[in-house]
Amino acid sequence: MKTVVKSIMTAAALLAASNALAVNISISNIQVSNFVGNNGGFTWSASAVSGSIDLLNVGVNDSRTFTYGSFSTTDFPIELDDLVDYNDSFQVRLTLTPPGTQVGGSGEPDADGIFLLFGTINGSASVDFNNNWIDVAFGNGGLYQLKFLDSESLTGDGAVALKGQVQLVRDSATSAVPEPSGLALLGIALLGLVFGRRRNS
Repeated sequence: MKTVVKSIMTAAALLAASNALAVNISISNIQVSNFVGNNGGFTWSASAVSGSIDLLNVGVNDSRTFTYGSFSTTDFPIELDDLVDYNDSFQVRLTLTPPGTQVGGSGEPDADGIFLLFGTINGSASVDFNNNWIDVAFGNGGLYQLKFLDSESLTGDGAVALKGQVQLVRDSATSAVPEPSGLALLGIALLGLVFGRRRNS
């Protein structure tokens, strides 16, 4: 009996795995806009990459990081006026397919500094997002999530990549009819069940 139960459980697990879907996610219409306070104190710029980004074969519990733009500054060395919080910000918007939904988030560039001897300042610059996951539903019960990531820090004039992260939470509900590969796996498991019973009789 134990052999029968084990064979059935194995067959069910293999069949479920064979029916699991991998999702192709396309990121397009990337826009970086709504610049606020860009000329106050700390000077910076942000831009989007051109074209679309394709994340292929994203499986359940799979996470992918992608680059959608860049953040740059030529305002080093950091000065006292750069450290004032001018509530600088910009907005990122992009379209995720499936299901063709546009999502967005706001980045806040900031300069941080530390006083050293003789009044000089050593500092860095980076972009902060709220890092909340944004749910994107698709198909029949499918769900993946996206969030905008904080940038790496700049310690001198230059640029760093702006990145996001996508993770598939669950795929769309699969058809009740098993795929051919699933049927083959089920057949193998049932053969194991038959031979197991013969050996025990």
